[in-house]
This record gives sequence, C-alpha cells and structure tokens, in this order.
Amino acid sequence: MILHYFLIPAAPVLSLIACAILLICLEIVTGEGKAKTLKLLVALLGPASSMLAVSVVSKTLSESTIEIVQSDFPAWLGEFLATYQLDSFTLVLFLAISFFTLLALVYSEAFLTDFSEKSEIFSLLLFVAAGMMVLVSANSLLMVFMGLELMSLPTYVLVGLRKNDIRASEAALKYFLYGSFATVLLVLAIAFLYGSFGTLHISQITALTRLQITSASSGSASLSLAASMALLAVALGFKIGLAPFHLWIPDTYQGAPTPITGFMGSAIKLAGFGLAFKVFCSMFNSVLSQHSDILGVLALVTMFVGNLAALRQSNLKRIFAYSSISHAGYLFLAIAAINPQNIQRGPLLYYLLVYGLMFLGTFGILSVIENNRGNLDLNRLNGLGFEKPLLSACLLLFILTAAGIPPTAGFLAKYFVFLEAASQGKMTWVVLGVMSSLIGVYYYLQIIAHLYMKAPLSAMAPIQVTHKAAWVGILASAAGVIYFAMRPGLFAF
Repeated sequence: MILHYFLIPAAPVLSLIACAILLICLEIVTGEGKAKTLKLLVALLGPASSMLAVSVVSKTLSESTIEIVQSDFPAWLGEFLATYQLDSFTLVLFLAISFFTLLALVYSEAFLTDFSEKSEIFSLLLFVAAGMMVLVSANSLLMVFMGLELMSLPTYVLVGLRKNDIRASEAALKYFLYGSFATVLLVLAIAFLYGSFGTLHISQITALTRLQITSASSGSASLSLAASMALLAVALGFKIGLAPFHLWIPDTYQGAPTPITGFMGSAIKLAGFGLAFKVFCSMFNSVLSQHSDILGVLALVTMFVGNLAALRQSNLKRIFAYSSISHAGYLFLAIAAINPQNIQRGPLLYYLLVYGLMFLGTFGILSVIENNRGNLDLNRLNGLGFEKPLLSACLLLFILTAAGIPPTAGFLAKYFVFLEAASQGKMTWVVLGVMSSLIGVYYYLQIIAHLYMKAPLSAMAPIQVTHKAAWVGILASAAGVIYFAMRPGLFAF
C-alpha cells in the first residue's frame, strides 16, 4: 500500500531530495574540493532519476488512483493523497522542471569557475527543484506554502553566491525582501480562505466557492473571496514578475550568476505559472469570468512595460530580464483568456516549455560570452556571428523564438495564446498583444545586428567554449525549440 500510494507517486520529489541530502553527506565525508566528479554525478542523478520516476508514475498510476482517498488508509496516507495531486499537466511540469534543473547543473559546472566547490550549489538547485514539484502538485494551500518556501529560500542563497560582489548582494537582498513580502500576502490570503471555508484543500475550496456563487451567499463571504483573490494575484504577481510587481527582476537577474539567472527565468517561472493556473483556473474557476478583464489588463500592462523598458537597455542580462517580464504578460494572458467551462491547458503549457528552453539556451550562450569577455554589454556580441558560427546560429534561433518570428516555436506559442483570447471574444487583447510583440522585435533585431553587422572591438578576447558539456546544454535547448516548432499540437489537453 505504502509503495503504491506513497513512494511511487512521491518518487519524482523524493529522488531530488535524496540526492541533495547525499551531496551534503558527501561534502562532510570527503571534504571540500575532493571527489568532484562523484559529486557532479550524484547531482545529475537527481533530475535524471526524477524524470525516470515520472515515466514510471505515468505508466503505473492513473489520475483516479492518485486522487481517490479510501477510508481504510492510515490517516497520514489519506491526508497525503488528499493534498498531493498528479494529473497529465502536473507530470509534464515535473518532466520540464527535471530537465531544466539538469541543464542548470550542467551550466553551473561549466561556467561557475570561480567556485572551487560546487556541491553546495548543486544541492541548493536540487532542493529548489523539489520545492517546485511540491508547489505544482499541491492540492492544499498548506502544501503550496511549504513548496513555495522550499523553492524560494535556497534561491535567495543562489542569487547571492558571489558574496564579495556588491551587485550580487544587492540582487539577493532585493529578491529576499520582495519574496518575503509576497509570502506575507500569500499567508494572509490563505488565512482569509480558511476563515471563509474552514479548509485548506484546494479541491474543497473550489467546490465551496461554486456552491457559494450558485446559492447567492452573503456579501461578507463574497468580499472575503474577492480579498483573497486580490491578495493571491498580488503575491503571484511578485513571484512571476507581473507589472507593477516586477521591479526586483532586472537587478536580480543582472546580479545573480548567469547560469542561476537562466534557471530562475525558466524553471522557477514555470513553477510560478503552474501555481497561477491552479489558483485562477481551478480554485477560483467559478468566478474567473467575473474578473478576467482585470487579469487581462494586468497581462497587457506587463507586456508593454517589459518591451518598452527593454528598448533602453544596453546590458544583455537586463534586456532579457525585461524580455522575461513581457513574456510573463503573454503567459498570464493565456490564463486570463481561458474558458472556465472548457479549460484548455495546452497553450499555456506549450508556451512555458518553449520559453523555458529558449531562456536556458540563451543564458547558456551568455555564460560563454561572460566567461570569455568579462561582461555582457551589447557590444560584446560584435562580430560573433562570424567568429563562432554555430554558437551564433543557436543564439539567433533563441532570439527569433523569443521575438515570435514565424515559423519558430515562439511564434506558435503566441499564436495559440492569441487564438484562445480571440475565441473568448477578447479581440482588443489580441490587437494590443500583437502591438506589444512588434515593439519587442526592435530590441531583438538589435541583438542580431550586433551579432552579424557590427565590427568586433579590437580589445575583445576570442570566444572559447572550454567545457564541452556546455555545448550539450546549448544544443539540447536548441533541439528542443526546433522539436516544439515541428510539433505544435503536442499538448492537446
């Protein structure tokens, strides 16, 4: 019973936690700077075994098997089954989190050359990945809080890894303060919901919310529900980078080590939108249509703020930080435009995976440039298209994908989001979204111009990819982007 109903469903999360703890034990036993290869293999074993566990779970356990709580279960196991929810959407997110973590580990090993000992970095990344899985699979607000903290606390440390770098310290402090404020709002929203419904289980809150709407309950209950939804929207806005709650992102992304920034912009954003989908399209499904216009405006403001602010940037990390803000707007539009009576998760999931691969691949290449040329100003790209044709071709692919140029997967991702909005009669959203995309094309083309149309600076060092594993991560990201461009109907659910 325990094997079938606990160990197998929880295996993707447990494998990450087990490898993270094993890394800590290895560090204690072997000492600093020793058994580096063994520690790297243990770190890579975490996401690899997690992906294997996801495939086992998907084959051996149906959704109904995971969700049903039988009366003859022990109390702790019944509570686990009630608070841990696996479905096809969650399992795909598990696979994406594991794969993104695997790439982040490879990039950390290849590019964080100023750290002689990386086992602490590896274990923190694995704990973050485990927290993301708990977050996207939670069917209880208590589990949501636990997953969010397990994801956030190690990330604060990862952002400030370079303790002697004032910019990294500033980035970590800003991220910590904004993240703490978001957590306070989340806890307050949870308190309101528990006070209104007497339960922390998301599925029960969903049913009680629907009952409250249909029975025309008192105004005080409706006010509490609206306050909870507003608090959760603001808390999630901080976490996923919606305007006007995005102010921490540019400084944090610039100050963090470049591989960590790539991980934050892909895996952590994916987990945040997994939670946002659960909150707005599941828990508040019955009132989503009443507030969709507000969510749509929030998404549109985020698009324009990100794209307009990126126009004035000259640092590549800040350009892509603001780009990530604009993409958060498109992703949130996918949530705001969902039909509550016929929820389609495919457009959001497709966009998340394409965006994550693009972002990780881009920051893998930026890590190469930073390690060779010291900083990431735009002029560091001058002439790179002819110096390193393959590296530049991959960067060109990622840039065209981010810009949404046909026939890339980025174009298809935006097309599916706009199509969903149009099907709900939100043509104004579609027109404004397209206008925002056209603004964004300018700064993406500016990057391409530096790659192929600008003469290299005389004092620039040649680009050398010294760690061959970096090529694996970059080419894997490029192959993933191409694959999704060829399989646009992959997530028809």
